[in-house]
Amino acid sequence: VVFIADKFKSPERPINKPFRLCVNDICRGVGVAPSVAGRVETGYVSVGDKVLVQPMGEVAVIRGMN
Repeated sequence: VVFIADKFKSPERPINKPFRLCVNDICRGVGVAPSVAGRVETGYVSVGDKVLVQPMGEVAVIRGMN
C-alpha cells in the first residue's frame, strides 16, 4: 500500500536569507515571557540567538523550540 502523502516533498526553504517567521499565535502565560508560534519562511535560528521583532523594533532571545 502506497500512501499519497508519502509522495509529497517539503518545499525548499532558503536558509541563506535572514530569518523570517510568520507569526500565527502568541500565548501569554502568567509570570513567564510570551510564547510565539508560527511558520518559518526563510533562514534559521538556534536557542540563544537574538532576533529583532518588527514592527516594534524590540530584541528577543530564542529560549527554546519545538
